[in-house]
Amino acid sequence: MKEDILMELGLSPNEAKIYISLLEIGFASPTQIADGSGVHRVNVYDSIRKLKQKGLVAEVTHEEKRCYQAAHPDALKNIIREKEIKLNKQKYF
Repeated sequence: MKEDILMELGLSPNEAKIYISLLEIGFASPTQIADGSGVHRVNVYDSIRKLKQKGLVAEVTHEEKRCYQAAHPDALKNIIREKEIKLNKQKYF
């Protein structure tokens, strides 16, 4: 399942659901994200904030409303690279 792979990369279950939903939808409001992902709207905001910090979601203004758009899946490679860098910095490796 796609969500499992994203969770292995460090995303929470809600973050994974939202990211996948945004990839499918394109860009969406928090309400649309909640409907598409099955994540409660209250929890969407926190997960979106974390996804933005990870560089996986961008904020877009559409018709004077805040909407969100998923970054291209290649952005997931940055997460892998960051983990590899941290691993290489460890003295015991």
